[in-house]
Order: sequence, then structure tokens, then C-alpha cells
Amino acid sequence: MEDKDLYWLAGLLEGEGAFCKGSPSKPNRIIIVVEMTDEDVIQRIANLTGMSVQIPKRRKNWKQTYQVVVTGAKAANLMVLLYPLMGIRRQMQIKNALDSYIYP
Repeated sequence: MEDKDLYWLAGLLEGEGAFCKGSPSKPNRIIIVVEMTDEDVIQRIANLTGMSVQIPKRRKNWKQTYQVVVTGAKAANLMVLLYPLMGIRRQMQIKNALDSYIYP
């Protein structure tokens, strides 16, 4: 990933993303998730991360959202790259997620 793409992704995830630790039974299922109504932005994230766009089901009167979910080793590696670019709150989320991760 080029630096400009990493910085763009960091800025977007700072405002719209979540970094989650794995459950006690699945500590290596750490997650980066971003969901929004802008399909083109979500598609760009999918392209950068090598993931696919997911379309969550919504109530019929709600606007459609799109999401990208990155899990496991790919999420851990991306979190390590993003960590120094993030604000304190997101750094804490990343630290908690990586602390729960068991490197193979």
C-alpha cells in the first residue's frame, strides 16, 4: 500500500472505523470494520485491503449501508501500520485488539 493510501485510510478509519479485540474463545479474530452509506468509499477501502464489500441488511425505510471487515492476521498487520497515524482513542482500541491477539 502506498503511503498516500495508508494516510487516507488512517484518516477515514479515525472517524468512521472500529478496531475490536477477539473474544476469549477466538482471540485471533481481531477486527477492523468500517460501515457507511458511501459505496465508492467502501469500495476503495475494499480494494486497498484486499477484502470484499459486504451489504448489511437494513430496514426498508433506512438508507443502504456498505461495510468492509478485515480480520485476523491481515487486521493485525494493518493495525500495526496504522497505529502511529491514529489519535489516542483509536490507538487504545488498536492496543487492546493487538494485546488480545496471539501471533502464530
